[in-house]
Amino acid sequence: MSILKKHYGAIPLLLLILLANWFSDSPERIERWYVHFFYDPFSNLLRNLVGWIPFSLGDILYIILVCFVFYKIAGWCKSSFKSPNIRLGVASRILKIFTLVGWIWVIFNFMWGFNYYRTSISTQFGFEMQVNPSKSDITALTHHFLAETQKYSIGRKKNPWNESKKPELAAAYQHLSKHHASISYQNMSFKRSLFVVVGNYMGYSGYYNPFTGEAQINDRMPVFTIPFTSLHEIAHQLGYAKESEANFIGYLAASSSLDSSIQYAANLEMFLYANGSLARRDSTLARNMMMKLPDVAKQDLKEYNAFVKKYQGPIDDATTWFYGRFLKINNQPEGMHSYSRVTIWLLGYLKKNGMLK
Repeated sequence: MSILKKHYGAIPLLLLILLANWFSDSPERIERWYVHFFYDPFSNLLRNLVGWIPFSLGDILYIILVCFVFYKIAGWCKSSFKSPNIRLGVASRILKIFTLVGWIWVIFNFMWGFNYYRTSISTQFGFEMQVNPSKSDITALTHHFLAETQKYSIGRKKNPWNESKKPELAAAYQHLSKHHASISYQNMSFKRSLFVVVGNYMGYSGYYNPFTGEAQINDRMPVFTIPFTSLHEIAHQLGYAKESEANFIGYLAASSSLDSSIQYAANLEMFLYANGSLARRDSTLARNMMMKLPDVAKQDLKEYNAFVKKYQGPIDDATTWFYGRFLKINNQPEGMHSYSRVTIWLLGYLKKNGMLK
Protein backbone atom coordinates (compact mmCIF):
# COMPACT_ATOMS: atom_id res chain seq x y z
CA MET A 1 0.00 0.00 0.00
CA SER A 2 2.89 2.36 0.78
CA ILE A 3 4.19 1.93 -2.77
CA LEU A 4 0.80 2.87 -4.24
CA LYS A 5 0.59 5.95 -2.03
CA LYS A 6 4.06 6.96 -3.10
CA HIS A 7 3.08 6.69 -6.76
CA TYR A 8 -0.38 8.25 -6.61
CA GLY A 9 0.78 10.57 -9.40
CA ALA A 10 0.30 7.66 -11.79
CA ILE A 11 -3.48 8.07 -11.51
CA PRO A 12 -3.64 11.04 -13.95
CA LEU A 13 -1.45 9.01 -16.30
CA LEU A 14 -3.87 6.08 -16.16
CA LEU A 15 -6.77 8.43 -16.95
CA LEU A 16 -4.88 9.88 -19.92
CA ILE A 17 -4.15 6.40 -21.24
CA LEU A 18 -7.85 5.50 -21.00
CA LEU A 19 -8.77 8.79 -22.71
CA ALA A 20 -6.24 8.16 -25.49
CA ASN A 21 -7.64 4.68 -26.14
CA TRP A 22 -11.20 6.04 -26.28
CA PHE A 23 -10.18 8.91 -28.56
CA SER A 24 -8.31 6.68 -31.04
CA ASP A 25 -11.30 4.35 -31.37
CA SER A 26 -12.98 6.64 -33.94
CA PRO A 27 -11.12 7.44 -37.20
CA GLU A 28 -13.58 10.24 -37.95
CA ARG A 29 -12.91 11.82 -34.55
CA ILE A 30 -9.17 11.52 -35.12
CA GLU A 31 -9.43 13.08 -38.59
CA ARG A 32 -11.55 16.02 -37.51
CA TRP A 33 -10.30 16.94 -34.06
CA TYR A 34 -6.74 15.66 -34.04
CA VAL A 35 -5.40 15.82 -37.61
CA HIS A 36 -7.00 19.00 -38.90
CA PHE A 37 -7.72 20.89 -35.67
CA PHE A 38 -4.51 20.12 -33.78
CA TYR A 39 -1.80 18.21 -35.65
CA ASP A 40 -1.61 20.18 -38.91
CA PRO A 41 -0.93 23.58 -37.26
CA PHE A 42 1.16 22.01 -34.48
CA SER A 43 3.49 20.13 -36.84
CA ASN A 44 3.88 23.24 -38.99
CA LEU A 45 4.82 25.18 -35.86
CA LEU A 46 7.40 22.55 -34.90
CA ARG A 47 9.02 22.73 -38.34
CA ASN A 48 9.05 26.50 -38.13
CA LEU A 49 10.76 26.39 -34.74
CA VAL A 50 13.49 23.84 -35.50
CA GLY A 51 13.70 23.71 -39.29
CA TRP A 52 16.35 26.44 -39.43
CA ILE A 53 18.76 24.51 -37.17
CA PRO A 54 21.43 22.99 -39.49
CA PHE A 55 21.68 19.71 -37.57
CA SER A 56 19.12 17.23 -36.26
CA LEU A 57 17.93 18.48 -32.88
CA GLY A 58 15.87 15.31 -32.51
CA ASP A 59 18.95 13.12 -32.79
CA ILE A 60 20.67 15.16 -30.07
CA LEU A 61 17.62 14.72 -27.84
CA TYR A 62 17.68 10.96 -28.48
CA ILE A 63 21.33 10.81 -27.40
CA ILE A 64 20.56 12.78 -24.23
CA LEU A 65 17.53 10.60 -23.49
CA VAL A 66 19.46 7.34 -23.87
CA CYS A 67 22.28 8.61 -21.63
CA PHE A 68 19.73 9.80 -19.04
CA VAL A 69 17.89 6.46 -19.04
CA PHE A 70 21.10 4.49 -18.52
CA TYR A 71 22.16 6.90 -15.77
CA LYS A 72 18.81 6.56 -13.98
CA ILE A 73 18.75 2.77 -14.32
CA ALA A 74 22.26 2.53 -12.83
CA GLY A 75 21.24 4.83 -9.99
CA TRP A 76 18.04 2.92 -9.32
CA CYS A 77 19.84 -0.41 -9.24
CA LYS A 78 22.45 0.93 -6.83
CA SER A 79 19.95 2.49 -4.43
CA SER A 80 17.55 -0.48 -4.61
CA PHE A 81 20.18 -2.94 -3.40
CA LYS A 82 21.21 -0.57 -0.63
CA SER A 83 17.61 -0.43 0.60
CA PRO A 84 16.89 -2.40 3.79
CA ASN A 85 13.93 -3.92 1.95
CA ILE A 86 15.31 -4.95 -1.43
CA ARG A 87 11.97 -6.25 -2.75
CA LEU A 88 10.23 -3.01 -1.89
CA GLY A 89 13.01 -1.00 -3.55
CA VAL A 90 12.92 -3.05 -6.75
CA ALA A 91 9.12 -2.90 -6.92
CA SER A 92 9.25 0.87 -6.54
CA ARG A 93 11.77 1.19 -9.39
CA ILE A 94 9.70 -1.05 -11.66
CA LEU A 95 6.64 1.14 -11.04
CA LYS A 96 8.69 4.21 -11.89
CA ILE A 97 9.88 2.63 -15.14
CA PHE A 98 6.31 1.74 -16.15
CA THR A 99 5.20 5.27 -15.27
CA LEU A 100 7.99 6.76 -17.40
CA VAL A 101 7.13 4.51 -20.35
CA GLY A 102 3.46 5.40 -19.92
CA TRP A 103 4.16 9.14 -20.09
CA ILE A 104 6.35 8.69 -23.16
CA TRP A 105 3.50 6.73 -24.81
CA VAL A 106 0.95 9.44 -24.00
CA ILE A 107 3.21 12.27 -25.23
CA PHE A 108 4.07 10.30 -28.39
CA ASN A 109 0.40 9.79 -29.23
CA PHE A 110 -0.62 13.39 -28.64
CA MET A 111 2.34 14.70 -30.66
CA TRP A 112 1.98 12.28 -33.59
CA GLY A 113 0.86 8.74 -32.79
CA PHE A 114 -2.88 9.36 -33.16
CA ASN A 115 -2.22 9.67 -36.90
CA TYR A 116 -2.01 5.87 -36.98
CA TYR A 117 -5.78 5.76 -36.41
CA ARG A 118 -7.02 8.30 -38.95
CA THR A 119 -9.41 7.47 -41.79
CA SER A 120 -8.00 5.29 -44.56
CA ILE A 121 -6.42 6.56 -47.77
CA SER A 122 -9.30 5.16 -49.84
CA THR A 123 -11.78 7.22 -47.80
CA GLN A 124 -9.70 10.39 -47.98
CA PHE A 125 -9.18 10.17 -51.75
CA GLY A 126 -12.56 8.68 -52.61
CA PHE A 127 -11.72 5.45 -54.42
CA GLU A 128 -12.68 1.83 -54.02
CA MET A 129 -10.16 -0.39 -52.26
CA GLN A 130 -9.55 -3.94 -53.54
CA VAL A 131 -8.28 -6.00 -50.63
CA ASN A 132 -7.37 -8.95 -52.88
CA PRO A 133 -6.68 -7.55 -56.37
CA SER A 134 -6.64 -9.95 -59.30
CA LYS A 135 -3.52 -11.05 -61.15
CA SER A 136 -4.58 -9.01 -64.19
CA ASP A 137 -4.87 -5.86 -62.07
CA ILE A 138 -1.47 -6.38 -60.47
CA THR A 139 0.03 -7.10 -63.90
CA ALA A 140 -1.43 -3.87 -65.28
CA LEU A 141 -0.09 -1.96 -62.26
CA THR A 142 3.39 -3.44 -62.71
CA HIS A 143 3.33 -2.59 -66.43
CA HIS A 144 2.37 0.97 -65.55
CA PHE A 145 5.31 1.52 -63.21
CA LEU A 146 7.69 -0.27 -65.57
CA ALA A 147 6.71 2.11 -68.36
CA GLU A 148 7.08 5.14 -66.09
CA THR A 149 10.50 3.96 -64.88
CA GLN A 150 11.62 3.53 -68.48
CA LYS A 151 10.27 6.96 -69.33
CA TYR A 152 12.18 8.80 -66.59
CA SER A 153 15.36 6.72 -66.71
CA ILE A 154 16.77 8.99 -69.42
CA GLY A 155 16.39 12.02 -67.16
CA ARG A 156 17.88 10.01 -64.28
CA LYS A 157 21.11 9.62 -66.28
CA LYS A 158 21.23 13.22 -67.53
CA ASN A 159 20.09 14.87 -64.31
CA PRO A 160 21.00 12.67 -61.30
CA TRP A 161 20.02 13.52 -57.75
CA ASN A 162 22.33 15.69 -55.64
CA GLU A 163 22.15 17.71 -52.42
CA SER A 164 21.45 21.00 -54.20
CA LYS A 165 18.09 19.65 -55.41
CA LYS A 166 16.54 19.38 -51.93
CA PRO A 167 14.18 22.35 -52.58
CA GLU A 168 12.60 20.22 -55.33
CA LEU A 169 11.14 18.00 -52.58
CA ALA A 170 9.10 20.84 -51.10
CA ALA A 171 8.23 21.98 -54.64
CA ALA A 172 6.82 18.52 -55.38
CA TYR A 173 4.40 18.84 -52.46
CA GLN A 174 3.51 22.37 -53.47
CA HIS A 175 2.56 21.11 -56.95
CA LEU A 176 0.57 18.28 -55.36
CA SER A 177 -1.40 20.72 -53.18
CA LYS A 178 -2.83 22.29 -56.34
CA HIS A 179 -4.70 19.03 -56.98
CA HIS A 180 -5.24 17.99 -53.35
CA ALA A 181 -5.81 21.05 -51.20
CA SER A 182 -5.75 19.02 -47.98
CA ILE A 183 -2.03 18.36 -48.50
CA SER A 184 0.08 21.40 -47.78
CA TYR A 185 3.78 21.40 -46.85
CA GLN A 186 5.49 24.46 -45.44
CA ASN A 187 8.62 25.17 -43.39
CA MET A 188 10.76 22.28 -44.59
CA SER A 189 12.59 20.53 -41.73
CA PHE A 190 14.56 17.85 -43.48
CA LYS A 191 18.01 16.89 -42.25
CA ARG A 192 20.86 14.43 -42.41
CA SER A 193 20.74 11.80 -39.68
CA LEU A 194 23.55 11.88 -37.13
CA PHE A 195 23.36 8.10 -36.98
CA VAL A 196 24.16 7.26 -40.61
CA VAL A 197 26.72 4.57 -39.79
CA VAL A 198 24.37 2.99 -37.26
CA GLY A 199 21.59 3.35 -39.83
CA ASN A 200 23.54 1.33 -42.37
CA TYR A 201 23.78 -1.60 -39.97
CA MET A 202 20.21 -1.22 -38.70
CA GLY A 203 18.89 -1.10 -42.24
CA TYR A 204 16.92 2.16 -42.19
CA SER A 205 17.08 4.85 -44.85
CA GLY A 206 15.14 7.55 -43.00
CA TYR A 207 12.91 8.23 -40.01
CA TYR A 208 10.64 10.88 -38.56
CA ASN A 209 11.10 12.37 -35.10
CA PRO A 210 7.63 13.05 -33.66
CA PHE A 211 9.02 15.12 -30.77
CA THR A 212 10.77 17.74 -32.94
CA GLY A 213 8.91 17.37 -36.25
CA GLU A 214 12.15 16.71 -38.17
CA ALA A 215 12.58 14.25 -41.03
CA GLN A 216 15.98 12.55 -40.96
CA ILE A 217 17.62 10.88 -43.95
CA ASN A 218 20.47 8.39 -44.08
CA ASP A 219 22.39 9.98 -46.94
CA ARG A 220 24.91 7.10 -47.05
CA MET A 221 22.32 5.02 -48.89
CA PRO A 222 22.68 4.72 -52.68
CA VAL A 223 21.92 8.16 -54.08
CA PHE A 224 19.05 7.10 -56.34
CA THR A 225 16.99 6.06 -53.28
CA ILE A 226 17.19 9.41 -51.51
CA PRO A 227 14.48 11.37 -53.39
CA PHE A 228 11.67 8.94 -52.67
CA THR A 229 12.85 8.21 -49.12
CA SER A 230 12.76 11.96 -48.52
CA LEU A 231 9.21 12.31 -49.86
CA HIS A 232 8.15 9.35 -47.72
CA GLU A 233 9.49 11.00 -44.55
CA ILE A 234 7.86 14.32 -45.45
CA ALA A 235 4.55 12.44 -45.73
CA HIS A 236 5.11 11.32 -42.12
CA GLN A 237 5.58 14.97 -41.19
CA LEU A 238 2.21 15.71 -42.77
CA GLY A 239 0.50 13.16 -40.53
CA TYR A 240 0.48 10.05 -42.71
CA ALA A 241 1.81 7.70 -40.07
CA LYS A 242 1.24 4.30 -41.65
CA GLU A 243 4.10 3.22 -43.89
CA SER A 244 1.92 2.28 -46.87
CA GLU A 245 0.12 5.62 -46.68
CA ALA A 246 3.40 7.55 -46.49
CA ASN A 247 4.51 5.61 -49.57
CA PHE A 248 1.27 6.55 -51.34
CA ILE A 249 1.48 10.26 -50.50
CA GLY A 250 5.19 10.28 -51.36
CA TYR A 251 4.41 8.78 -54.75
CA LEU A 252 1.67 11.36 -55.44
CA ALA A 253 4.14 14.13 -54.61
CA ALA A 254 6.78 12.58 -56.88
CA SER A 255 4.25 12.32 -59.70
CA SER A 256 3.65 16.06 -59.35
CA SER A 257 7.37 16.89 -59.49
CA LEU A 258 9.09 18.46 -62.47
CA ASP A 259 12.34 16.72 -61.58
CA SER A 260 13.10 13.53 -63.50
CA SER A 261 15.31 11.98 -60.81
CA ILE A 262 12.44 12.25 -58.32
CA GLN A 263 9.99 10.74 -60.81
CA TYR A 264 12.41 7.93 -61.60
CA ALA A 265 13.12 7.08 -57.94
CA ALA A 266 9.42 6.92 -57.04
CA ASN A 267 8.35 4.87 -60.06
CA LEU A 268 11.19 2.37 -59.61
CA GLU A 269 10.24 1.99 -55.94
CA MET A 270 6.59 1.41 -56.80
CA PHE A 271 7.55 -1.00 -59.58
CA LEU A 272 9.43 -3.12 -57.04
CA TYR A 273 6.41 -3.23 -54.73
CA ALA A 274 4.03 -4.09 -57.57
CA ASN A 275 6.38 -6.66 -59.08
CA GLY A 276 6.86 -8.25 -55.67
CA SER A 277 3.10 -8.62 -55.41
CA LEU A 278 3.02 -10.06 -58.95
CA ALA A 279 5.77 -12.57 -58.06
CA ARG A 280 3.49 -14.12 -55.42
CA ARG A 281 1.00 -14.84 -58.21
CA ASP A 282 3.30 -15.54 -61.18
CA SER A 283 7.05 -15.66 -60.48
CA THR A 284 7.96 -16.21 -64.15
CA LEU A 285 6.07 -13.14 -65.31
CA ALA A 286 7.63 -11.11 -62.50
CA ARG A 287 11.14 -12.16 -63.56
CA ASN A 288 10.35 -11.15 -67.14
CA MET A 289 9.22 -7.75 -65.89
CA MET A 290 12.52 -7.30 -64.06
CA MET A 291 14.41 -8.08 -67.26
CA LYS A 292 12.60 -5.22 -69.01
CA LEU A 293 13.93 -2.59 -66.64
CA PRO A 294 16.27 -0.06 -68.29
CA ASP A 295 20.00 -0.65 -67.82
CA VAL A 296 20.40 2.28 -65.42
CA ALA A 297 17.73 0.79 -63.14
CA LYS A 298 19.39 -2.63 -63.20
CA GLN A 299 22.68 -1.01 -62.26
CA ASP A 300 21.04 0.98 -59.47
CA LEU A 301 19.42 -2.15 -58.03
CA LYS A 302 22.73 -4.01 -58.26
CA GLU A 303 24.38 -1.22 -56.28
CA TYR A 304 21.57 -1.22 -53.72
CA ASN A 305 21.69 -5.00 -53.21
CA ALA A 306 25.46 -4.85 -52.73
CA PHE A 307 25.03 -2.07 -50.17
CA VAL A 308 22.41 -4.00 -48.20
CA LYS A 309 24.47 -7.20 -48.28
CA LYS A 310 27.54 -5.34 -46.98
CA TYR A 311 25.76 -4.24 -43.78
CA GLN A 312 23.28 -7.05 -43.30
CA GLY A 313 23.67 -9.01 -40.08
CA PRO A 314 22.19 -9.61 -36.62
CA ILE A 315 21.72 -5.88 -35.90
CA ASP A 316 19.66 -5.45 -39.07
CA ASP A 317 17.65 -8.59 -38.26
CA ALA A 318 16.96 -7.42 -34.71
CA THR A 319 15.93 -3.95 -35.90
CA THR A 320 13.58 -5.46 -38.50
CA TRP A 321 11.99 -7.69 -35.85
CA PHE A 322 11.59 -4.84 -33.36
CA TYR A 323 10.18 -2.37 -35.89
CA GLY A 324 7.81 -5.01 -37.22
CA ARG A 325 6.38 -5.39 -33.71
CA PHE A 326 6.18 -1.60 -33.35
CA LEU A 327 4.13 -1.37 -36.56
CA LYS A 328 1.75 -4.09 -35.39
CA ILE A 329 1.19 -2.31 -32.08
CA ASN A 330 0.42 0.90 -33.98
CA ASN A 331 -2.50 -0.31 -36.08
CA GLN A 332 -0.48 -1.96 -38.88
CA PRO A 333 -1.09 -5.69 -38.45
CA GLU A 334 0.99 -6.57 -41.53
CA GLY A 335 4.15 -5.45 -39.72
CA MET A 336 7.06 -4.86 -42.12
CA HIS A 337 4.86 -6.01 -45.02
CA SER A 338 2.70 -2.91 -44.47
CA TYR A 339 5.03 -0.93 -46.78
CA SER A 340 3.92 -3.02 -49.77
CA ARG A 341 0.24 -2.35 -49.06
CA VAL A 342 0.78 0.81 -51.11
CA THR A 343 -0.02 -1.27 -54.22
CA ILE A 344 -3.64 -1.53 -53.07
CA TRP A 345 -3.93 2.24 -52.65
CA LEU A 346 -2.25 2.96 -55.99
CA LEU A 347 -4.39 0.45 -57.84
CA GLY A 348 -7.59 2.09 -56.60
CA TYR A 349 -6.33 5.62 -57.18
CA LEU A 350 -5.01 5.02 -60.71
CA LYS A 351 -8.18 3.18 -61.69
CA LYS A 352 -10.37 5.99 -60.40
CA ASN A 353 -8.43 8.59 -62.38
CA GLY A 354 -8.30 6.51 -65.59
CA MET A 355 -4.52 6.22 -65.47
CA LEU A 356 -4.32 2.43 -65.60
CA LYS A 357 -4.75 0.55 -68.85
